[in-house]
Amino acid sequence: MTAPPEKSSRPPKVAGDYLDYYHAVAASYQIREYHGPVEVFVSDQYHPGWKSYWKHQARGGVSMHRIPGEHFEIFSEANVTVFAEIFGDVLRRAQQRETAQPPALVSPLDRNVRPMVNL
Repeated sequence: MTAPPEKSSRPPKVAGDYLDYYHAVAASYQIREYHGPVEVFVSDQYHPGWKSYWKHQARGGVSMHRIPGEHFEIFSEANVTVFAEIFGDVLRRAQQRETAQPPALVSPLDRNVRPMVNL
């Protein structure tokens, strides 16, 4: 969902602490549409309007998964088991989708692929 960094890009040099660095890096992201499905893990602080934002960015569909607690408590000892169970289910479904899909067809216009039969 972000543009890849330029080949010559380097981490920003920021005076200050890690939070200043985080803000500098976050400000440099270029958000683009993503055409696959997206799984979003949210805390109890989740706002329903966030789903419409994600639906706009993720054209392959969005699934929201609520984890108990506030944002910084998702990975706390009390909630990590819940997160692991939900994440495991999401990962299994994704793996099943991958194995269920037929192999992608190769375009004859792809110059890196040689035809099996010359016509």
